Amino acid sequence: MVLELVASDPAVAEEVAEYLHELEACDRAATESVLAAHPDPVVRAALARNREIAPSTLAALASNGDTGVAAIAASFLPNSVG
Repeated sequence: MVLELVASDPAVAEEVAEYLHELEACDRAATESVLAAHPDPVVRAALARNREIAPSTLAALASNGDTGVAAIAASFLPNSVG
């Protein structure tokens, strides 16, 4: 159900990305993966700002093709300056 909502509306996807750590009735790993690949960079940026995502997802977002998303994610990587 959550994945269907994420796919249907970018605004919903952004909210899910921001509050993913609070959702209990979903497969968080699968949802995180779908959000990290979302076509809307605003959604990916919201996910990158979520301090509860997996380190591997954060690292992948740090090398995202969108420089804004990549910069946000890189700023939260361990050993990053800023």
